[in-house]
Amino acid sequence: MDRLTELQFEIDELTRMFFTCIGVLQRDAPPSYSLGQEVPPGTEERRESIQKQVKDMAMQVMQAYRRIDELIDSLPELGPSDDADCELLAQRDEQNRAMAVELRNKQAEANAWLVKVQEVMLQISKDRISRMDPGQKLLASDTLAPSAERLMQQLFPLDACVTDEADRKRKADRLTDDVL
Repeated sequence: MDRLTELQFEIDELTRMFFTCIGVLQRDAPPSYSLGQEVPPGTEERRESIQKQVKDMAMQVMQAYRRIDELIDSLPELGPSDDADCELLAQRDEQNRAMAVELRNKQAEANAWLVKVQEVMLQISKDRISRMDPGQKLLASDTLAPSAERLMQQLFPLDACVTDEADRKRKADRLTDDVL
């Protein structure tokens, strides 16, 4: 069990002791008598017994307080002062900002590479399509898979109004010329 949990347990135990002691004192307290009222026999012995009980309960409470003090003293010191904490937070914030700038630069670099790859793929697709016979289809066994035509469709989806292959090719050529 760690020190903080032990401390919480001892504080809970002290609270339970207070609750129990108050209950015992209420239960066992002798009645109070007015001046001139007759005190029944055995009342003095009962008071002495209660006094002994009170001293025992007080000793238990004091022992619990000592255990709590020892646990508090055994807790590790708090970290650096507030000024040091603020300085550390400022350093971490500066590091965070620098890393954010670096991340943005890497992201821009990755986006530039993506554009270059897309341009190359578009050029490859355009070259392959231009070398094809009008009725020829690309096969999966060709060097480009998926086919250049499918790649073109994925990169640049055409309008639904395309009616034939010639129309599709014209629109694809227009799109590729616009991009390049």
